[in-house]
Amino acid sequence: MYYYKDVNNYFIPFIGTWTYIDGDKTFVVKLLKETKVPYLSKKPKMYRDEINGHYKMVQNYGQPNETVLYTSQINIGTSITPWQTVILASAINNNIMSGVIFDVAGVLNTSYPTGVRGQLVMTINDFTNPLTAHWKVTLPMGMRGTDEPTTFTTPTDIILTKVN
Repeated sequence: MYYYKDVNNYFIPFIGTWTYIDGDKTFVVKLLKETKVPYLSKKPKMYRDEINGHYKMVQNYGQPNETVLYTSQINIGTSITPWQTVILASAINNNIMSGVIFDVAGVLNTSYPTGVRGQLVMTINDFTNPLTAHWKVTLPMGMRGTDEPTTFTTPTDIILTKVN
């Protein structure tokens, strides 16, 4: 058995709540560390630490009239099974995280219950207080189905601020 553990604590700067404010709308990302996650099978020969998370878009965030416009904490497709995570990533070093994000906030295409799959790179900006990071989401390279969704609902190129 192999275990790729975050022994250098590269994940630490990413863990927590991040926000991006655009007028009265706030995009909120919550990232957490999962340890010893089985990799690719029910009888894994490898485990690894991962950064997992969820997002939501909120109008009037933190106000009495706060309204959630969309959230990733929903059921998968038309099932009764909730998403455990829609962000699966790993830190390359202490300021770059890379992985996959599933944009499940848009219109559901039953042929693609995971929504729009994106390649996520989050780069922490040096010497900022509070801590900020560049959040960049792109479509992965490769073939897609002709009806596969390709338009993101979530922001794809923003600067997030860590709030805790």
